Amino acid sequence: MECNDDQLYLLLSSRNKLDRDKGLNHLTDQITNGLKDVAHVESKLKSLIQDTDKWESCHGGLLASKQLILHESQASQDFICYVQSNCVTLLQHPEARVRFAAGEVAGALCKRVGDVVYQDFQNLLLQSIRDSMERSLELLDAAAMQQLKDKMLPKSPDKDTGKEPESNDSNVIARILHDTAGWQSLETSMKCLECMIDGCDKNFHPFITEELLMLIFQATKHTNRCVREIGFRTLGVLIRSELGSNEQDCSHGDYKATKCWEKGEEFVRVLTTGLSDNWSQVRLAASVATRQIFPILMDADASKQHFPVILPPMCLNRYYIAEGVRNYSLENWRLIVGDNGRSLVELYVADFVKFYILQTNADNHAVREAACICIAELGQKISSQYLQPFLQQLIDALLVCFKDQSWPVRDAACLACGNFVSCFPEACSASLSELHGLFFKNLSDSIQSVRQGAAISLAKVAKVYGNDEYLIIEKSIIENLAKIKDQPADTKRYSSMDSSPAVYSVAKRLRDNEDDLHTNRMTYSCGSLAPKLGKGDTENEMSKFYKPPEPWEVADGCVHLVAELSKIPSFNTNIGKLLPAIADAGRYKQYTQYVIFHETICKELPVIAEKLGKRVFKPYLIHFMDIVFESLSSECALTSHAARECLQFISKDFGPKILRGRVEEFNPNYIPLLDSIIPVA
Repeated sequence: MECNDDQLYLLLSSRNKLDRDKGLNHLTDQITNGLKDVAHVESKLKSLIQDTDKWESCHGGLLASKQLILHESQASQDFICYVQSNCVTLLQHPEARVRFAAGEVAGALCKRVGDVVYQDFQNLLLQSIRDSMERSLELLDAAAMQQLKDKMLPKSPDKDTGKEPESNDSNVIARILHDTAGWQSLETSMKCLECMIDGCDKNFHPFITEELLMLIFQATKHTNRCVREIGFRTLGVLIRSELGSNEQDCSHGDYKATKCWEKGEEFVRVLTTGLSDNWSQVRLAASVATRQIFPILMDADASKQHFPVILPPMCLNRYYIAEGVRNYSLENWRLIVGDNGRSLVELYVADFVKFYILQTNADNHAVREAACICIAELGQKISSQYLQPFLQQLIDALLVCFKDQSWPVRDAACLACGNFVSCFPEACSASLSELHGLFFKNLSDSIQSVRQGAAISLAKVAKVYGNDEYLIIEKSIIENLAKIKDQPADTKRYSSMDSSPAVYSVAKRLRDNEDDLHTNRMTYSCGSLAPKLGKGDTENEMSKFYKPPEPWEVADGCVHLVAELSKIPSFNTNIGKLLPAIADAGRYKQYTQYVIFHETICKELPVIAEKLGKRVFKPYLIHFMDIVFESLSSECALTSHAARECLQFISKDFGPKILRGRVEEFNPNYIPLLDSIIPVA
């Protein structure tokens, strides 16, 4: 849609961001097609920038000026000088969005005019960063301090624990304020510095002073996560200005003549800290910056010094829960190690083990989960001779994570322990009694994927330790399947946990929405909506978010376990004896979750049938007829679909005529249902 001059500048000064974006797009199109009157446009943009009382006008004028500077070759020197002089002032504007826009314009000026622009900004910009780097509660007046206390501190004991509020309230306020609150103009000044370094590119080299590096390094270690993120983004741009872009295979010359080489050890240490940060955005920014320094990391001499430090966090981030971090780290790993990943991990195995164990103790539950997965990977892929000296340390770390409040951490630790049992049975035998209890606790967990993971691990235990271990597991399966007859009709009456899907990796307590639970309590930042999930160093650590198992959940886990055991040929004869116990457990329907239990039976029956073979399984098919056909008619779509797939598999495996004959013999009333999914040939 065409837009006249008056409409264009009204859009650029609108209070609505969508309108300002629309105006900016219209101006960009006009610049692309060729402006008829550049001087007129410059005059209009000057008037917008001057309107500092209405920040939206100033913001729109700055972003439009950036486009004119970058893409309009006829922009006058007078206009460029005007914008430059105003940007210096606007970097201290009270509105953050104006300061961000001024920083972007400063970067565009550096790209067009050169490093002389940075020289003009340098003193003011660096002084602003220095002045804003630290904040102190002492600077707040008494009224502001009291307001913070009223807002952030609980006024009564915790109703669940009975604990009194923390007495050292200033420390609590400082911790919350520093990690989440805005930090004056520090973030916007760092953004301006990033844009200007990017604009100057390789010409920025003379300005890389000791003071500048210290300021950037200080920002990457800042208590505020947003400042740390912009600090690593700035560091990445600075490295790229020195070494060139790896992604475009464009080098600026001899990397050994750069500050990155001269201070390589310090650069790598800072990047390693960022790759291990508790916040995903900081990890991603550090990962991007790390890729820029690859030319130095790949140097034959430097790699021996830097690889033991930086490879472990790069390797762990391949399993980090945040998809952006994970995918970028996978590509980073491929670029840096190529086909030599296994040999490099073996070469620096002590460094990897030390780092992984350290990360199992991280505050962020997603980091602990990734560390458990990485420990499992070590057991699977690294030769035992390299891991042997560290086995007990790794097992001890996994046992702690096995008691974590976060179910994904417990699940990852469970699977990792199962892998270690398979790979190092002798080393794990000393911890087997403790592992038994933890495996069976996970087998009865309220999260189904946790039950499945425990079943996989217990099957590995039985396979490694043989028939004696199997008999212990078999006895437990029979006992737990029989307990389903005691399942209460209304499970919610006996549970303090919500049965809905878990959010933020933690089950939700039923009373969480009561008003009095959210009155006079500690506040959380926008980045901390989930409860802080503690590390599991004692048996009681997981009690706050651990729901006592229901009998049907234990039985459900046992069905998964039988399916996993059926994959071990030496147990096939014994597995058949467990099938009637599963069928008997499936007949109890006094509780609402029985459809979930039936779904599990229908999903696992094809697995069991395939592994046991026709001859062993066929006599037990009749025991499951009622369960499968009742599930086929279930209102629960997942249960009905599982039953349909179960019958289709049996028909294909046994033959449709044999299945039809068995069904007709058992209950002719089921034939119409069978014909609806397996038509008569």
